Order: sequence, then structure tokens, then C-alpha cells
Amino acid sequence: MAEITELKKHIINYSRTKDVFTAYRQAGYSTKFYESNIEDILLHQSAKRAFDSISSEKIPALRELQLEFKAFNNTKKSKLKDYSKQKCIMKDALTVQSNVDYLFSQRSEDKFIKGR
Repeated sequence: MAEITELKKHIINYSRTKDVFTAYRQAGYSTKFYESNIEDILLHQSAKRAFDSISSEKIPALRELQLEFKAFNNTKKSKLKDYSKQKCIMKDALTVQSNVDYLFSQRSEDKFIKGR
């Protein structure tokens, strides 16, 4: 999930800063242009490095990532519902166990007192 979010961020940054980087390249990598647009250029370069580090040849489209994220989120929600139900059952079982242990400890104390 974090990987999808990170990749979405890089895709958005890359597409948003593509024009600035193209202008920087056409300016002959001018230091004056670089200094005036340093944030956009660094974001573009960071996104490009992230894309280079991806093992697959093709970078997925943003829509594909959003669909994958949505599917992942839906499965997470369904598993969370199951987890909540199981947690409630476990809590009830621990309460019953605690009550039984308490009753047996009371019973053994009663036997010990009566036995004297």
C-alpha cells in the first residue's frame, strides 16, 4: 500500500514537472534556470530515479494504481471486519475463562477454610 502511494506521488510529480525539466534541458542546463526552478527540477529528477529503480519495464498508469489501491483497500476493510468479530469472540472467551478461574479459586479457598 505504501509502495502504491509512493509510486502515485512520483507519477504526479513527474507529469507536473515535465515541462519545466524540458525547458531546463532546452536552456542547456543553465545554472540561472536551475536556481529559479530548483524545486521542480529536483522533484522531476527524484521521480525519474524512482522510475529507473522499478524492476518492471513499463511504469503503470495512474488509473491502474488507483484501481489497485481501491481493491487493496476493499480487501483490507473486509479483513478488518473479520478481525473485529474474532477479537470480540476472543475477548468474550477470556472473560469467561477469567470468571471460571475466579470461581474455582473461591471454591478452593472455601474448602481450605472448612477443612480446618
